[in-house]
Amino acid sequence: MDRKDDEMRYLIIALLLMACSDKPSPVWLDDGGPDADTDTDVDSDSDTDSGSDTDTDADSDSDTDSETETESATETDTDTDTDTDTDTDADTDTDTDTDPNNCAGGRLDTATGLCWQDPPVSSSYNRQAAVDYCNALDLGGHTDWTLPSREQFVELLGGCDSNVDSGWIGYCDSCEDSGTCSLLFGIDVEHYWSASVFGAEGWYTYFQNGRIDFENFTVAYRVRCVRSE
Repeated sequence: MDRKDDEMRYLIIALLLMACSDKPSPVWLDDGGPDADTDTDVDSDSDTDSGSDTDTDADSDSDTDSETETESATETDTDTDTDTDTDTDADTDTDTDTDPNNCAGGRLDTATGLCWQDPPVSSSYNRQAAVDYCNALDLGGHTDWTLPSREQFVELLGGCDSNVDSGWIGYCDSCEDSGTCSLLFGIDVEHYWSASVFGAEGWYTYFQNGRIDFENFTVAYRVRCVRSE
């Protein structure tokens, strides 16, 4: 075996060792021989990955929902009720006051047919003024009013004692107790002049107690005129 074979063998072994080792390759010294192999193989594999991934997601969702719903429905329903109520109440009150004791200007005594002034005048008069008042009275469409006589008062009150019946001073029923007087006038308690006289005095009637008497003409009493119906 010659020298070249030895060198080849040595090189193969060295390569095998290098393949099995992670250490850097040894620097082989040149033995100075004429066939010295100088390996200047410089592996300068420089892999530079300069890939810049600048993937920018610029998806800007600016969805603006500006839905404006305007309801302008104006209801102008005008209900004009023209229903006219034409119901006419034709009920005519024909009720006639049939009180038999009513008369024009006063109250009627059906037993005697005399219409007595009602209500009486509120003033008081001496006897002559009382006569004049009744003679001038225009009431109920009638002008035939007069001052009542003593006998007309006696008939109105009734229930008179014997003195009265004989034409003298006495008592009859009071107006309240008298059936006719209370029916016509209710409770009356006044003094009333009559048209009858006794000498220089005039007769009067006191309704409160039914007294029949006479008094001086100058005295002031009430007046209730009468007329024939």
